[in-house]
Parts: sequence; C-alpha cells; structure tokens
Amino acid sequence: MDIFGNPKKDPSKPSGFRGASFASDSEKRMLSKLNQTMSNSSMRLALKLYIEELHGRRIRKVVGFEEKTKFGGGCNTCAFDYTEVDVYFKDWGGRLLKYSIGDSFDSLVLNLSRKLGRLID
Repeated sequence: MDIFGNPKKDPSKPSGFRGASFASDSEKRMLSKLNQTMSNSSMRLALKLYIEELHGRRIRKVVGFEEKTKFGGGCNTCAFDYTEVDVYFKDWGGRLLKYSIGDSFDSLVLNLSRKLGRLID
C-alpha cells in the first residue's frame, strides 16, 4: 500500500488489462512466425473486439495469436484436453501484451463470430 492506502501496482503486470502479461523477449522474437498461413484480418478484428469488450478498454491492434492444445486432469480416467489461444496485442501506449484465452475452441469461435456479426449486421 502507498501512503494513501492504495494498493501498490505490480510493475510486472500491465495496468488496465487484468490477466494479461507483458510479452517476453522470446515471444517477441517468435511473433513474426505466427499466423503465417492465416493472415485473415477478420480473425484479428474479432480477437481485438473480444479483448476490448472483456477489459472495457480499447487496444491498438492484435499483432498475432497462437493456438495451443493443453492437457489437464490428474490421471488417465480424468484427463482432458483444451485449446488455449495466446493473443499478442499492442495497447495505445505501444506496449506488447499477451492475453491467454483458455476457452474451448468451439466456444471461442462462436463468441468471435458473434462479435463480427454485430459489425456486419
């Protein structure tokens, strides 16, 4: 807490984007290799709208995203897999941030489609 009783800000966490983190140097280096096959601006726009709505703040642009399949559960009978999408974006301060969306891929696509549908309708 500071002298006014406000909680101290964690310099390792970007303010205004709860759950986001600063992109590491290794992530910055591999960013140019992401999404080479999917240069679809609709996906980037949908992800931009998703992040803006989630955080209630505007962002400059989505610069890349990476889909990963992860595994959870503690044993063979309760094991499961899920899709996580790491979204790399720039805020209006020029910072490169990463936000991980751990939703099921079906749910994520449906949510993103709805966001684009609002723009098109």
